[in-house]
Amino acid sequence: MRIALLVSGILELIGGMIIYFKPDLIFANTYTPTAKFFGLAAFVIGMINIFSYQEFNESPVFKKIFLTMMGYHAAIAMICFGMSPKIMHYTLEATLTHLACFVLFFIMYMKAIPKSQ
Repeated sequence: MRIALLVSGILELIGGMIIYFKPDLIFANTYTPTAKFFGLAAFVIGMINIFSYQEFNESPVFKKIFLTMMGYHAAIAMICFGMSPKIMHYTLEATLTHLACFVLFFIMYMKAIPKSQ
């Protein structure tokens, strides 16, 4: 489960910095304060993932963080899929990236569930 947090953290950190410093690469009509907010939010989520990776143990708190990140990636994938290309460039790429993160989280979560005897 730790690996999914690390991968998600790295992707969110990179994505957050790109959106914060170069929002015109992602958004068609750049409204800078809003784009900077999205970039900062993605960066903070990336930091939460990295810190969770560093301190990970099999406690209920980390399981809840893990499930929250899984839900986050599923929600962002659906939002990106429904977004118009007039608003955001690379909607398919963003959808597939967040969907891949969701699938990675789902697989890691299913592998961590103990098998019943």
